[in-house]
Amino acid sequence: MPIPQMIPADIEMLAQYGLTPIVTPALVVTKLEDADDIQVNGAVRVESADASPLLEERNAAWDLSFLVHCYSPSEIEAKNLDCKVAAYVTSVRGLTIASWYIVDVLGYGGGQKLSEPGVEGLTRYRSSVTWRVAGRPL
Repeated sequence: MPIPQMIPADIEMLAQYGLTPIVTPALVVTKLEDADDIQVNGAVRVESADASPLLEERNAAWDLSFLVHCYSPSEIEAKNLDCKVAAYVTSVRGLTIASWYIVDVLGYGGGQKLSEPGVEGLTRYRSSVTWRVAGRPL
């Protein structure tokens, strides 16, 4: 049986759409324009990573990975954002987000505390996530 050509979701858009109501009033962005983006309520930056097709006889899906960076002027608040993100991104199996079906959560590695290059005294928490997302016909 031929497998249809399937396109993947834009994982940055998908994660941004899903995370925004969870971490509000923090911003959810794909690029920090400047330090003002994090000064008041913190920010969550989503960055796309690997995308791998999974071609099965009955279904076609994509394993989509992304990184999440949580920032706040307060290290405690940055960690709180990281915990909210972790709770959400690991619990989306079976949900439809922005009309994309999340088949499974394949991996999560998170809570890595890092300093932000070029910004003295700013701590961020980084996590990596992989979701299996059903593709859509081309």
